[in-house]
Amino acid sequence: MRKTALLIALALSVSGSAFAQEWTEYTNKEEGFKVSFPGVPKVTETQWMSQFEYTLPAKVFSAERGRERYSVTVVDYHPIEQLGMARRKACPPGAEPSLAAIRAVQVSGNTTYEAP
Repeated sequence: MRKTALLIALALSVSGSAFAQEWTEYTNKEEGFKVSFPGVPKVTETQWMSQFEYTLPAKVFSAERGRERYSVTVVDYHPIEQLGMARRKACPPGAEPSLAAIRAVQVSGNTTYEAP
């Protein structure tokens, strides 16, 4: 009985450590994040549509283990200021709202903007 319990405990400890070895801590200094993945993630470049419909560059870091899928999406918001300025310049005269006409409204904890 004692040997059986010892063998079961040994088997569980070995399988647990083998399972834990599949996970690696992935650090990406360029994008500025650290995450645990089951192995080295695959990186796919894509585009992300912001809430104000600006198309921004993004990368999806993904990994699979059996039927499980894990992913992290990193969006680069650096170009959004230039995109906004270009959109404003493209507006016909009189169509752009003045800064005084735009007001922040709290909606269920999120800040949204609307013109009066």
